[in-house]
Amino acid sequence: MSTGATFQIIDVNNNVRTTIAKDFFLGYRKVDLKDDEVLLSVILPWTRPFEYVKEFKQAHRRQDDIALVNAGMRVHITEAEGNWIVSDVSIVYGGVAPVPLTAGKTESFIVGKKLDYGLLDEAFNLLKEDIPLAENAPGGMVEFRSSLTLSFFFKFFLYVTHELNTKGLSEGLDIANMPAIQSYTRPVTIGTQGYELVRQGTAVGQPMVHLSAMLQVTGETEYVDDTPTPPNTLHAALVLSKEAHARILSIDDSVAKCSPGFAGLFLSKDVPSANNIGPIRFLQKKNIGPIIHDGEVFASDVITCVGQIIGIVVADTHDNAKAAANKVNIKYSELPAILSIEEAIKAGSFHPHTTRCLSKGDVELCFASNTCDKIIEGEVRVGGQEHFYMEPQCTLVWPVDSGNEIHMISSTQAPHTHQKYVANVLGLPLSKVVCKTKRIGGGFGGKETRSVIFVAAASVASYCLRRPVKIVLDRDVDMMTTGQRHRFLGKYKVWSLNSAFLSAKCDVASIKLLVYESHRICCPCPSECVVTCKLACCEPSMRL
Repeated sequence: MSTGATFQIIDVNNNVRTTIAKDFFLGYRKVDLKDDEVLLSVILPWTRPFEYVKEFKQAHRRQDDIALVNAGMRVHITEAEGNWIVSDVSIVYGGVAPVPLTAGKTESFIVGKKLDYGLLDEAFNLLKEDIPLAENAPGGMVEFRSSLTLSFFFKFFLYVTHELNTKGLSEGLDIANMPAIQSYTRPVTIGTQGYELVRQGTAVGQPMVHLSAMLQVTGETEYVDDTPTPPNTLHAALVLSKEAHARILSIDDSVAKCSPGFAGLFLSKDVPSANNIGPIRFLQKKNIGPIIHDGEVFASDVITCVGQIIGIVVADTHDNAKAAANKVNIKYSELPAILSIEEAIKAGSFHPHTTRCLSKGDVELCFASNTCDKIIEGEVRVGGQEHFYMEPQCTLVWPVDSGNEIHMISSTQAPHTHQKYVANVLGLPLSKVVCKTKRIGGGFGGKETRSVIFVAAASVASYCLRRPVKIVLDRDVDMMTTGQRHRFLGKYKVWSLNSAFLSAKCDVASIKLLVYESHRICCPCPSECVVTCKLACCEPSMRL
């Protein structure tokens, strides 16, 4: 706006129209664009001799922050009778209103005036009128932001004066004002830490430097994805379910096979041994998992969630593998899906052998009796959580000894578990599977059991092709497939004893309520001690 820029706008029919910058901004986040138009170009006029343009911005910090106040200013001066006179000026401020504001009164006053210190006081007074800020203006800091509108203009005046001075056309600046126009430079940040190390036979509690500290702070630390890959390494991408609950009818890989760099697609039928990833003690079972043994490496028949792994594609690059995986066409027969805890409760759909209930006495009778002074009930909901480790799930697998042995480097918290599960899937003895883990870039529990399925899938491709395979999940795929920490729905019902009942029967030191499995609340009295009672004479009918 301060330079007199024009905007060219084009519509879907290639019709171009032009508008000046000051008319383009109509309101807060509202510009002069129709639904079928986009901004094509911004045209900036060439500056003329003795025309100066300068921008200003003040924010909380110098980098990557929204401006508290910003400004653009332009002035063109000409010589008249030995004096330098302002012939044209433009002063525009942003961050002080829903749209940028032009200081019209100040511009009119300055035009035709001699550029010297004499015009500053009057210009400052007019700027206060042109750029008003109410006491309750959004963003606050009204006094500070108002002062910025004046200081920006003062710095622009100093900048133009200094430019004229370098050409020998005006007097030099006062030395006290020079810092206002000098570029800001920030020296290299240096930090040191000093401490006295007194060894007492153990490192516990001592200020010892972490063994990898220097590598980590300098960015030289190697994680799994940084590991140099062997020659002929293939990159893997997963073929995932797009349905929540369905039966697989067919899998068509004809288009994927024509994709650039495609090297192979592996499904449940290609698994050398058991299509599962369970612990050794569950090898005789078809379906397994870290807790409930109902999982498969590759879904073979029924899909139970969005993001379930159906197959793995390997190609010469990561991008080619992803592109090929997206071209695998799967047809489903949809089945009824349960998508919330409430739906599962209504349908009576629970994992087997997971019911837990602790109860003592007749709780329902207690609630129905008149011994309860107050009853409070409600629900507590906790949403699901992604572990969100810094390095996503990542594994490099390669065959050794003509494929009779498998080695891997895994981003896992449980390398021994990887060894066991891969041996199970490939039908190899444990001594023929080696898993190494140097560092994992954060795990938080998300790389303990959930990382197993990815190394198992990659190991199938590596074992069958006798080539190294690397799999690195994109963040969205990682979050879709790893399961996260579960959501919870808790229902509670709490009561307090009638004060008359307490004073008549018990001298109570403390009361503790146990809430378990969403609906059972127990308060035994007196011998098993949630209510501490000094009298052992409570009648059986009054025990809770």
